[in-house]
Amino acid sequence: MKGTILRTFFSVSVCVLLINCNSAEQSSNINLSQRKDRGIQGLTANGSYVSTNAPVMGRSLFSITPNQGAANSWYKLPEPNTGEVKVVNGHLDESFGDPTRWPLLLKNLKAANGTFNLFASEIGHLSAGSGFLKVAAENQLPLSVEVPGFTQCADGAALAEAELYGRPIPSGNFFCTHLGLCSPTDRKDPSGAGWFVTRDNIPIVPNEIIFDERMPNLLPSFDAGILAQTTGSWSDRKSQAKTDRTCAQTLNPTQPRLEGLQDDYIEYLSAARQKWSDRMPRVSLHWNVNPGWEWHDEMCLDKIYQQNPSFFLDKNNLWLLKSPCHNSVEYLKQLILRVRNAGFNVHSVMMDVDWTYDTAYVVENLKRLKAMLSGLGVQLGINVVIAFDKNGPCPTPDCEVFLNGKTLSTRKTAGISTNELYERSLLQITKLLQQEGILDGSVQLRVGSWSERPSETGARVSESIPGSMAHTANKIFSVFVSKSESFPAMNSGTTQGTSNIASSTSGSAGTVTSTPPVEEIIGNIDGVFNGQQIQGWACQKSLSQSILVHVYLGGSAGIGVFAGEFSANLTSDSGVSALCGTSGIAHRFVIPISTMSAHAGKSIFIHGISPTGLENKAITRSGSFQIPTPTVAVATVSAPLQQGGDVIGDIDGVFNGQQIQGWACQKSLSQSILVHVYLGGAAGVGVFAGEFRANLYTDAGVSAVCRTSGVPHRFVIPISGTSAQSGKLIYIHGISPTGGENKLTTRSGVFRIP
Repeated sequence: MKGTILRTFFSVSVCVLLINCNSAEQSSNINLSQRKDRGIQGLTANGSYVSTNAPVMGRSLFSITPNQGAANSWYKLPEPNTGEVKVVNGHLDESFGDPTRWPLLLKNLKAANGTFNLFASEIGHLSAGSGFLKVAAENQLPLSVEVPGFTQCADGAALAEAELYGRPIPSGNFFCTHLGLCSPTDRKDPSGAGWFVTRDNIPIVPNEIIFDERMPNLLPSFDAGILAQTTGSWSDRKSQAKTDRTCAQTLNPTQPRLEGLQDDYIEYLSAARQKWSDRMPRVSLHWNVNPGWEWHDEMCLDKIYQQNPSFFLDKNNLWLLKSPCHNSVEYLKQLILRVRNAGFNVHSVMMDVDWTYDTAYVVENLKRLKAMLSGLGVQLGINVVIAFDKNGPCPTPDCEVFLNGKTLSTRKTAGISTNELYERSLLQITKLLQQEGILDGSVQLRVGSWSERPSETGARVSESIPGSMAHTANKIFSVFVSKSESFPAMNSGTTQGTSNIASSTSGSAGTVTSTPPVEEIIGNIDGVFNGQQIQGWACQKSLSQSILVHVYLGGSAGIGVFAGEFSANLTSDSGVSALCGTSGIAHRFVIPISTMSAHAGKSIFIHGISPTGLENKAITRSGSFQIPTPTVAVATVSAPLQQGGDVIGDIDGVFNGQQIQGWACQKSLSQSILVHVYLGGAAGVGVFAGEFRANLYTDAGVSAVCRTSGVPHRFVIPISGTSAQSGKLIYIHGISPTGGENKLTTRSGVFRIP
């Protein structure tokens, strides 16, 4: 359907066929002793690419996806006069293969831990020792690769066989039957090789892959007009209104459709792990944010019908989203947890958005998705992209998207080039994200295109040309990203920064001075508590922001098993602040180990992740603690079900303008509970803002009040993305696991969203 990419750091790792990658690495011209934990790449003497291939480190705030290399059949547009089909804007070697055309963009990507994103189908057009891949290697530029097959009607195992190895699927040559790539001569034929082999037969092992959307594409949809016109039972009406792809009905036929489509990810990832072993790439996803979810969601339609059968008598009620369920948020959560339970971590989810159909629906969906992903520790990414083609919202060359109050609309504008109109449109989309409080230091902006705009080949990609993709990306970086609180170095004037970056958007390449190095990563693992949590702290000395940590089991990065990324953003004490050289910044972490039980007995190693590109060092006492062996509960038939007493708790306050902290429990119940947050009033009055778990560390005082021992009851709730609710009072309900009353915690209604 379109291209995709992803989120963070990435290095291309390429090994000459039949040559051991480790031996190739020894001949590299890179000083291996200076390699950082995140992985560095470079050219070997014989021209191949190597990398430490350590898992991608740090979160990216900014990345680019240009529309060169759109080599799949659906990216090719017929010439108006001849009808000849050509690839949109040529290929990366012809354009971004020259680094003098985008030097400032290279610097901006590095400053934001950014990635250059390309389609897997483009790899077969590239040469390993020259052009774009050489530029990426020499500049240590992380790359993110999209695998497009997940939009297609084949199960996960078959798609993995095709895309990873080039093997046929039951219907034949996947690349020919599904993508129109039949014995191509202008690239490496993916049949027999898969996507990840260059034109000159060098296999690439990416650090990050991102899956294109699978849902709701392969779910049945329901026609609102037919639902309104037909009579009979609700089941009969749905049957007549239902449209379902025949091939989709054959996928995982023994499972419910949603469950089977989710398992396709696991099948594919299992094959990828078998292929790449300890060089397994980081995993991210694309997800649709568009009204199609409401028309494909049979569970939602059933719910609406039960509440109001007359709703479907007017087709516009469904088309105009008058009663949206937003169930796609829960479906994404189910997918992430299902994949996680199978042993794979989703790092980020990139939102593919229909910006102009219903802006209010989009904004509400993005806010819900952001809150849900934050609770799972997964990064939200947003594709700042709009389809400008005959099937998109702007089918004519003089069309642009603009922000009218809180609504994105389209209009025709004369006298401005098509490319510049695309640039203006993306700036308006980003402005909406900022205006609605969605864009903050936790979100990645992925600036790009999936259609023929901007039209640029060869030297026309230069960042000095208004309307080029590089020019647009630099402008969004300077206006929205570099001024983020996540860029303290830029805000404090350690670069020539905004003025020079902005100058590039008016034609000058601009310069960015180097940032004076900030001191090293430090931290400590305090221990494993209650057999449930790893606690400790980590920071980058003198840097006034919280950082991420990465957990490895059985060895440090490059040796151990990557077990997850977490934030060291809980309140820290004065002793930690003194060591970190900061004031009022949160540096502690509490990491649940419930998903790590398969690694019982393995030593725990934690790396602090530098937001500014310093070495991602293992913190003190890494290797000193082990994952405990899970205890096996012994059931006693005579023991009654523990009911517990009242739900109690307290809100301690709002800290650093970033977190709500407090505790909640059900008295005498030896388990952690959930809490629900409402803004502006209690449940039934206020706005529901999210569900969180009170399962962090606790102290003796709280344990005494809760009448428990060794059970964590504290919560820390992030409040980023709630600026639209600024000033509203905070109410928190403790949720009884045994069916008791979900009472408000003490001091609900005392504190406000800042």
